[in-house]
Formats: sequence, C-alpha cells, structure tokens
Amino acid sequence: MEKICVLMTSYNPNKYYLEQIGSILSQKDVSVDLVIRDDCSTNTEWLENTPSANNITLIRGEKNLGVAQNILALIRYASENRGEYTYYAYSDQDDVWKADKLITGILALKKMDMNKPCLYYSNLTVVDKDLQGTALLFKTGVVKNTLPQGMAQIFAFACTFVFNKKMVEAILDKPIEFMGFDHLLYYIALIEGNSYFDDTPHILYRQTGENVSGDKTQGIKRIIDRIKNMFNEKEDVARAGGGSFEEIAKYLLRNFGKELTDHDEQLLRTVSDYRLSIRNKWRLIRNSEIKAGYQPKDFYRSIRIVLGKY
Repeated sequence: MEKICVLMTSYNPNKYYLEQIGSILSQKDVSVDLVIRDDCSTNTEWLENTPSANNITLIRGEKNLGVAQNILALIRYASENRGEYTYYAYSDQDDVWKADKLITGILALKKMDMNKPCLYYSNLTVVDKDLQGTALLFKTGVVKNTLPQGMAQIFAFACTFVFNKKMVEAILDKPIEFMGFDHLLYYIALIEGNSYFDDTPHILYRQTGENVSGDKTQGIKRIIDRIKNMFNEKEDVARAGGGSFEEIAKYLLRNFGKELTDHDEQLLRTVSDYRLSIRNKWRLIRNSEIKAGYQPKDFYRSIRIVLGKY
C-alpha cells in the first residue's frame, strides 16, 4: 500500500472541516498521514473537534501568517519532519474527496521521471454547500498542460494536487513573492518538471461563499461577472492569484532563467513586454500558442490586452 502525506491548512474552519478530514482518511489503497497547520484561528470551535489519531498531526500557528506563508510554513515542516515520504498532497478545509483521489494521483506520478519535480492535478466538480451539483470547472479536452496555455489561463487548483518529494524541494528553492502556492507548483512542473492533468474530477469543490479562491459561478452570471471585471483593477489578482500574467512572466524570467528553453523565454517576453507598444499588444493577441483554448475566455483575454490589464 502506497504511503502519502496530506498537507492541510486551516483558518477558522467551519462545520465542513470534519467532513473533509473524513474523506481524506477514507482514501482507498493508500496509507495517509494527515498534517494540519492552523493559521492562528480566532474561532476554534470545529478545530477542537479534530480527531485524535496516530496519523493526524495538528500544528497551531503562534501568529497569523496569511494563506501563502501558512502553506509555506507547512511545506517547510513537511520537508523537515516528513521527508521520508515519496508522495504528498494538498487539501483545503471544506471540500470532499472521492475515495480514489490520492491513488489516482500516485499512479499518474509513477509514470513520470521522479528525479524531477512532478505534479498531478485534475478537474473539479463544482457543488454547493450541500454537495449538490455536477458542473465541471473546466470543459473536457480544453487543458493542454503547456506553458503557453498557462500564460493565458491557470488551470491548477491546489486542492487537486498530488506531488513528489522533488517538488517539495523545488518549492522551497523559489521565492514565492506574489505567486500563490498553487501557481508556483504549476509553473515549476511546466518548466522544469513533469505534470499531468486529469480531465476526470476526483474532488467535490464545495462553494460556501467563503472559499479563498472565490465562488466559481456558471452560465450567464459568470459571463456578466467577467465583463464587469474587465474594468476592475482587482481582476488581475482574482485571475492570477496576486499578479497579472505580465508580472508572472517577469517572475518566471527572473527565477527560472536557466531552466527555460529559448522558445519559452521568447514566449514569456511576448507577455512581459506587451505593454511597451501597440505592436507588442497585437503580437500577443495574435500569438496562436498563448490561448486559453475556448472562445469566451480568449475574447476576454484580448480585451484585457488592449486595456493593458493582462
């Protein structure tokens, strides 16, 4: 039976916290070691009910670090105290995992070169607080798992991640700056490692209105929200976890220079320099590789480029 260390961060967890833990401990064909790091919650009602078990470790932070730094502190703890594991996964505090989530990720990683940072990530089934819903977050067949597409839309959600020890080492070797944990892993895998995207969801991605990533609305409401956000200064943050794609491209050029191919470097400069001239904007709009892969998203992308908000 494969062993895996699951890393969960928490802050003021609600009633769904225990259900998420239950779904993690109910994973089939794996032996789970769950490590939870709480970011100095002010409401500990549900935290106090964390099950007592040999395979559950609860770490209480002494001060509030914020989402990104809390995750990094947990990663450092795992590196120093759970370094014997080959496989790791990350969990939010309010979703529900299907029983085959972890073993599916592990089997995908086994097909990769484990001497490099490796990442498995998947689609998600979007559900309401009562776990009702069947909508996929991403349309089947859209995600190409390439760096060019990753400069048009980020398809990686940390709650779907299964990764290896080399990825843990790689994360700690890079400055996180404005990058979210999930985005940093995503780009590490695309540039210097291996990655696999699974179109089949193995997680019920619960929308409670309190999610860190925000509610993932569907249909007409989503279209209206996106049109409004075109003119919202916070759109870049909402889309790219703290930075625009222009800023992300500059970050990758600074921190991944030696790992980039000539083609990748040219591609990133197309994004990083797009606001320098109208010609550069047009070059980015016309680039056939830097596309999300479906028309509505790429239409919004073109508008943002024209407005200088990419």
